[in-house]
Amino acid sequence: MPRIRFKSIKRESKFLNPLKGFQEDIHLIEHRQDPLTGTQSIIGKELEDKAKMFFGETDQSLIQKIAQESQANCFMCPNKVREVTPKYSQEIIPEGRIIVGEATLFPNLFPLSEYHAVCALTQAHYLKLSDFTPKILANGIQACLEFIKRVFSVKQSNSFMTINCNYLFPAGASAVHPHIQVLGGDTPYTFLTKILKGSHQYYKENHSNYWKDLIELEKNSDERYIGRTGDVEWITSFSPLGSNEVQGIVLTKNNFLQLSQADTLSLSEGISNVLSFYEENGCSTFNFTIFSGSLGKEAEWFWINVRIISRSNVYENYRTDDYFLQKLLGNEILIKSPEALARQLRAKFHK
Repeated sequence: MPRIRFKSIKRESKFLNPLKGFQEDIHLIEHRQDPLTGTQSIIGKELEDKAKMFFGETDQSLIQKIAQESQANCFMCPNKVREVTPKYSQEIIPEGRIIVGEATLFPNLFPLSEYHAVCALTQAHYLKLSDFTPKILANGIQACLEFIKRVFSVKQSNSFMTINCNYLFPAGASAVHPHIQVLGGDTPYTFLTKILKGSHQYYKENHSNYWKDLIELEKNSDERYIGRTGDVEWITSFSPLGSNEVQGIVLTKNNFLQLSQADTLSLSEGISNVLSFYEENGCSTFNFTIFSGSLGKEAEWFWINVRIISRSNVYENYRTDDYFLQKLLGNEILIKSPEALARQLRAKFHK
């Protein structure tokens, strides 16, 4: 039997509400804890009706204006990306850059790790979230995987790599042009460390893979299970790291070197489904990270997984969705419950 426990504490917050003639108002607050990492999130049941106050309403005319104004000087657009962007040395990438379809991968001019690459996904300078097709995403991820293989072949201590995306400025992007990034080296980042350690500890205690058990548990409960694309299972997180968080878990594959082209396409199809859903629900920005176990090592206790979250929408003087509660107290605040999100998303995965 799986030993995964979904811990939740429910409390009431009472006050005299001036909007209700100073009658007593009761708000239900739920504190949740991730079963693997202990990461906490808070669900305020009454917040869903006030989502626009937190995330704003996407201003499409503003996005179009910014996209048009930034295109002329964009170094990731077709007339520049293969001319003015940095190149890698002969030792790592003899051809300088990695090209897969429209995707072009090159070094980051301002690296945050020993190996930090940027991959321009497409020739288009701006994409709506529904325009991130599986092919566009798969080309970019495949370019990143090729880069990871080259880096690892040169220096095998560089075994902790991640594939990441910020889309548009509320999500942390410094350029409008759709792009993803590879980041890593010989030291795993904080959250990757947490899930690697947690997965290994779970395996030692239960003689079972946490991710396998999690999928089985979620399928049986049918509360947060969404669906499947190829060998990737999709769920919403019990205690998310961000708003509208969706997880994809790649069956039996524990590090990037094991991924096949079919796996890449299955991941991309799921991500594309989620982004299309985000757009339908008024979202305009997002982040995702694909987490891998240590390269070149068999680890039956870990499976590759991706987390996707929506961020604040694009509008004039937008409000950040990340403040002391997340940055310093380490708790995410949720407007929509993971269970409600899963119910709404299932249609995207069962067409």
